[in-house]
Amino acid sequence: MIDITKEDFLREGYIEFENVSKKKSKIKNWISKKKFLTIAIGFYFGLSIVNLALVYYFFKMLV
Repeated sequence: MIDITKEDFLREGYIEFENVSKKKSKIKNWISKKKFLTIAIGFYFGLSIVNLALVYYFFKMLV
């Protein structure tokens, strides 16, 4: 039995802390599991935006 009335109760390490992980949101959990797919989707959207900008400026030059 542990005597909690001693002054050195806290110093001797009787108290053990248990790490409780925080719940992640579903999106963060999915991203952490499928990193390659997430990077590929981001790369695709980046190329799509650049392509749209190039097409827009091409047709703007023609007018």
